Amino acid sequence: MADLIVAVGIRQSPPQSLPSSQSSAQPAAAARERRAESSAATPAAADPTDLVSAGGLQTRANDLNALLDSMAAGLETLEAAGSGLAAISATVETMRTLLLDGAADATTDEARTGLADRFNALRDTLGALIDGAAVNGVNLLQGDELKLAVSASGKPSIEIRLRDADGRTATLGTLTDAIAALDTAGLASDDMVGDQVAALTSSLDALGALSSSVASSLASVQDRSSFTRSMIDILQTNAESLGLSAPGEEGANLLALQVRQQLSATTASLAAQADQAVLRLFG
Repeated sequence: MADLIVAVGIRQSPPQSLPSSQSSAQPAAAARERRAESSAATPAAADPTDLVSAGGLQTRANDLNALLDSMAAGLETLEAAGSGLAAISATVETMRTLLLDGAADATTDEARTGLADRFNALRDTLGALIDGAAVNGVNLLQGDELKLAVSASGKPSIEIRLRDADGRTATLGTLTDAIAALDTAGLASDDMVGDQVAALTSSLDALGALSSSVASSLASVQDRSSFTRSMIDILQTNAESLGLSAPGEEGANLLALQVRQQLSATTASLAAQADQAVLRLFG
């Protein structure tokens, strides 16, 4: 059976233009002082430019909501692939155990026929398990590619596909090809039984590696989804504050600095999570 891997391009560098918390702290303090002086002299009132800025924040939040929907569909696809792999692994393990425990005891043609029938019945379910991993027409176990947009450009920036050791697209259909059907004559040969057990063991190793890769991809997309949801919350909360209660230019400046600080902290958190995920690969 060809080795299967998941080829994923996931990590994106955080926006370089985002300021650090320290770089925003001094301007924020100055803005608060000017705002206090201004509010003592004039009553608070929403400025038309603030309303325009609030609309811009809400528009950005709406754009991110669309990306969040795309990521939700991608998460469903990855979860279906993970569940399918778990079911396939359990079935192959059952086949292997059946062969290891039953071959030595199957000393008559009748016993060998019964063992072969049970083994082949399990083998026949593998195709259905592979087919059942499709979500919205995308099935990673059949060699389809999952493309997710996680940036404002809308271009796919996460691409997930199963590939063999040579980099070619692979499908789990190769699994059933590597596991031959059993017959009575084959069970009577120790060499053939040994070859079949070796094929099953190799399949389990490949399935285990593949499951780990899909799980890692799932965790990465979940982190990105949580990051996007945090961004949306920040933008919507500050858009509301800016549109309803910001007292003129100084209030807008202060709120803009607060938004930048919050986005910077959220982006730093995502980068830290990505670094931890990389370290876990070597743990």
